[in-house]
Amino acid sequence: MKLILLAITLVAAALLAACGDDDDSGSTPTPTPTPLVVTPTPAVTEPGDPCAPNVAGPAASGDLTWEAILPAEIPAPEGWTVADAEGDAPLLAAHDGTGVVGTIELLQFEVPFNPEGGYPALEAWASDFYEDVQVDRTDPGLGFALDTPTPVAFGDLCGMAYGYTITDDTDTVIERYAGRATFDSAKIYVVVALYDASIAEEMGFRSAEALAAYEPSLTPLVESLNVPVE
Repeated sequence: MKLILLAITLVAAALLAACGDDDDSGSTPTPTPTPLVVTPTPAVTEPGDPCAPNVAGPAASGDLTWEAILPAEIPAPEGWTVADAEGDAPLLAAHDGTGVVGTIELLQFEVPFNPEGGYPALEAWASDFYEDVQVDRTDPGLGFALDTPTPVAFGDLCGMAYGYTITDDTDTVIERYAGRATFDSAKIYVVVALYDASIAEEMGFRSAEALAAYEPSLTPLVESLNVPVE
């Protein structure tokens, strides 16, 4: 994954514009495109919401495996089956009745922020992630649609739904990322379903349409997980 600066670009653009105004040649400076600044809407929680206290909840007990946290019945679209994939990779395989059309990945790594910040710290992490994605994708023809981070249950923990869609200059989806995340005092845990046209043959979902068909089941899947592990 690409993790965690747009202010520098804005300052540079302002300096270039100022220099152009002082040019005695009378030439008109070329306008500099304004980068998209991401400002996620703060989540509003209510009593009974998994994130109402704005804290992460009890520790998720270190490394997680699909085998340890999956429920007996795994949520899936009608006619589909989702099951732990073969091999060592932390993947679920999504089968639409004709074959495997995609995989869902379980990621975990050291928490990159102060966990005492609770849910707002997780939301700020998503904002940094969005900025990194935009910095990485430099093609001026790309369009970005960013999901507003939203509180969700991650098993019995406070979690967050977030994601983005990237389209090309024909409005064709070339990348869709749907993530659900939670954290404890030591690690951040992320469940990801994605479609990336450049790697669709090797990982993720095989098409944007397949992911769109599966995605409504992603939050129910995460809500049903057996975390924290006892």
